[in-house]
Amino acid sequence: MAGGRNLTNGYIERWLLFENKRAKYHKFNRNSVKPETSAFWFKVVKKIEALDYKDNIDKLVPYSEAALDVHEAWQHKWSDEINKDFIGNKILAKVQAKTEQYCVRIALLFEVLDWAMGNSSLMEIKAPSVERSIRLNEFLAKPLINLIKEVKPIQKKPNKKQILYKNLPDEFTRNDAVSKGERFGISTSSVDKYLKDSDLFIPTATHGVYKKIKDAA
Repeated sequence: MAGGRNLTNGYIERWLLFENKRAKYHKFNRNSVKPETSAFWFKVVKKIEALDYKDNIDKLVPYSEAALDVHEAWQHKWSDEINKDFIGNKILAKVQAKTEQYCVRIALLFEVLDWAMGNSSLMEIKAPSVERSIRLNEFLAKPLINLIKEVKPIQKKPNKKQILYKNLPDEFTRNDAVSKGERFGISTSSVDKYLKDSDLFIPTATHGVYKKIKDAA
């Protein structure tokens, strides 16, 4: 999944890497779900399956004002965290952007579930559905965020480019990079493309001069 240490390939940000470290291997026990509980959930699922999606394909189910307040406060909290060091948090920003999309979609699923249980008119997405969605999204995203913090941007690059990076000073010119790149078998065009990687380098005010990003390696 993360071939070549690529942590931004789209699959990882969809939390396929999720690992519940709190989970334990369960011992067999004789507890069972009560028949009335099974019957209730069977009715809930059948009600959802009976929804006529073709007739409702253009139906809008907006956030309520209270739901908007919850979502806005959560999104602003993450925006403030990312904007403390946007360049250093670029991958985190991508994860959060994906998380925000999932938050809306999963909130709708929770609202549909409430509707199927007789607790919603399904005319709007209410605040409790958004709150549950946020908790679920953050629970799933946490292992990925921890992994991102552990893996440095330079570790995701091929060996030759890692070597080139280590041999560059904190501030250098394009010509310096091209010259060193030739020594390690990296073409000029590849070096130019490499220098555009904003996870590793940032251009200075002086044309053709670059700086390494702090904490990239």
